Order: sequence, then structure tokens, then C-alpha cells
Amino acid sequence: MSDLLEIENKIKAYIEKEIYQTNFTERPRDPLGFSIYTFFLLKNKVASPALDNLIDWMNSWIDIIINKEELSRFVDREVTSALLGYYALKTNGLFKTSVDQSKLIKLLSSSISDNLYFGNLTYSILILLSLADKRYELPFFDRIIQRIKDNIEGRTIINDAKNLVFASLLLEKLKERSSLNKLVEICFRKIAEGNIRFDDRIYYAWVVWNNRKAREKDLPVIRNFVEDALKNALIIPNEKEVDESVKEIYGVETKVGVSRILLATSLDLLVDFNKSELEISPFSYTYIRQHLINLGWKEAWTEFEHGLNAFKEERLPDCCDNFRKGLLIVWKNVCETLEKKPIPISPGKTVDISPLKTCLKNHNFPDDAIGLIERSWAYISERAHIEKRKEPLTDYEVRFCVHLALSVVEYLLRFLSQKLI
Repeated sequence: MSDLLEIENKIKAYIEKEIYQTNFTERPRDPLGFSIYTFFLLKNKVASPALDNLIDWMNSWIDIIINKEELSRFVDREVTSALLGYYALKTNGLFKTSVDQSKLIKLLSSSISDNLYFGNLTYSILILLSLADKRYELPFFDRIIQRIKDNIEGRTIINDAKNLVFASLLLEKLKERSSLNKLVEICFRKIAEGNIRFDDRIYYAWVVWNNRKAREKDLPVIRNFVEDALKNALIIPNEKEVDESVKEIYGVETKVGVSRILLATSLDLLVDFNKSELEISPFSYTYIRQHLINLGWKEAWTEFEHGLNAFKEERLPDCCDNFRKGLLIVWKNVCETLEKKPIPISPGKTVDISPLKTCLKNHNFPDDAIGLIERSWAYISERAHIEKRKEPLTDYEVRFCVHLALSVVEYLLRFLSQKLI
């Protein structure tokens, strides 16, 4: 986990440094790269002076391209970048100007070729994503979305892997669930075949991870593939040559050492993947594990391990149940050690913990600490009994359960150690 956090921080720092090093006059050489940076940085709530600088530039760029129509021979990527930037800024309440809708519709209407904007699938996906809320105002919208669906149905969309990410975002926004499921199926099948190009792995990983609920039974396979792809993400900034798909989108004159789409997608995936991991203090983790093993209470540690695995696999009620059982085993074993006799308590759904509270009180355990343990037990138990809840468990509730359980366990073990001296 710490390795992936380090990679996330390094890629974020790399992107921010690059934003600063590329001034306003150089950014028009790769406007799409910087609009994608804007999109993913804002999506992940990144706050930095570099992003503030980029937001100012993007507002200016949108005005220049859409309203003033100061276009070059690279009109296709200029328009696409301005629209994606517009979508990113507007979604986050950071758009500071306005867009001339009549000019925009006229420009796009004259740019149709082969049922695609500018005859390019990537640009078309990004433009539809940016203007999805204007679906019924844009001529050719339905024709273009059908063309995208045809590319998914015929599997030709995999010819350019970066399209997988943005097509996924577009289909989700349009609530085109059937086509999105098909796209995820295609990606998962390619992963199973094991013949994905190294620099395409991040795109496939992004799609299956962000749509993992559609393939819950395959989550262990998905997690392993994503983690492996991310662990190699630091290789990306060291690549020296621009691949052909980047040249096609950005133009051969770009000075980018690697696709900014790939860097931004990697960062977005890292942020979301790292959120799914539980961070536990290495000190408490080591202390608890070693003491439980030394005491011969491996059953409790097994419950905690199963709970951590359940969290990774997003089986949140199971995670709470495992930590509830593990906590009860430790609490019961501590009391039996102190009392030097068995305490008839089983880890069923309904547990009378009063004998355990009495034991602690009899051995001079602080009253306020007993109260905290009781309330922690109640909180964890309630989340383990999902049948009693109207709403599904949230990630932060389960994280709280895990940390509560481990804090109580560590406290009980240290208390017992002092008593046994």
C-alpha cells in the first residue's frame, strides 16, 4: 500500500511540475493534454497552485477557441480540448466566462465526417462526454453515439485503448448500461487472454476497476491486475518516445515525452485504488499480530486477516463481522486468562457481553475505558448485522469499525500484559 501511495504522490508531483514548466505560449501545442490534466485533477479534488494556474489558462483557452474562433490547422484537437476543459470547469463551478452556443453548434455541425466529429473516434467520444447534457440540442449526437456503440460491439474500440476510458465515462453519464457492460466484458476478456500491450494496461485497469461492481465474482482477478499495472506506473514518466496514438491526437510537433492521457489516467486510478485500501499503523499491526500468535490466539488473528481481505473485495458487512468476531475472541480470552476459568460466550449474532464487562471491572479496568469498549462493540456489531439496516454500508463506516476493533484489541492486550507482569 505504501508503495502505491508513493507512486501516486510522485505522479502528482510530476504532473504539477510539468504544468509549471510549460508556460501559456507552449500549452497550445498540446491543449488536449492539459485539458485532460484539468479534468482528472479536478475530478480528484487536487488543490495546488499549479492547478489554479491551469484553470486560469483553460478559461482563457475556451474563450479563444469557442467564442473568438482563433483556430489553427489543428482545429480538431483545439476544439476538443476547449470543450473538455469547459466540461471540467463547469462541473466544478470554475467556469468564469460563457460559451456562444450558436457558434459552437455551427462549428460542430460543419465538422462531421463519417458520423464522427473530425472523422476521429477519440475526439467524438470526448466531445459527446463534454456536451452530454446538450444531447437534444446537438445535431448528429445520436448518430455519433451509435457509431461508438458499433465500435464496441465490433471490438474495434480496443484498437486505441485510451478510448476505453472515455467511452466508459460517456456511457455511464448517458446511462447506457448495456453498452457499458459490453465494454467491461471486452476489457476483462482481454485481461484474461493476457496479451495487452504494456502501455495499454492502465487503460484496461481503469475500466475494470471503475466498473468492478459489474463483475463482483472476478474482483480478486481485477484487483491483482490493477495493482500490478499500477506498480509499474512509475516507468511511464521515464519513457522517451511518443507512441503513434499520441502523435495522432497531439500532432508530431508535441514535446511531450509520454502521453498526458496516460499520466492523468494513472493518477486517477491510483487515487481511487488507494482509497480502497485500509491504512493500519505498522506499529499496532505488528504488535497485535505478534502478541496473538505468542498467546496462541491464532483464531482471532485469522478473523482479522479475513476481515482485511473482505474489505479489499468490498464485502463490507463481512469485514465488520470478521472484526466483531475477532474482537470478541480477544476480549473473551483476556477475561478467561484473568479469571483463570472458561467464560461461556460464543460469537453468535446475539452476544451477552455483561460477563466480560464484569470481568474487566473486577480487575480494576477503568470505568471510562469499559464504556468505550462497550460502545465500540455496539457500533461494530450493528454494522455487521446488515439485515437491520435500510441503507448499505459506507466505506468510511467500515474503516471506522476496523480501527475501533484494532484499538480495543491493542488496549486489551497491553492491559493483560501489565497484569501478567
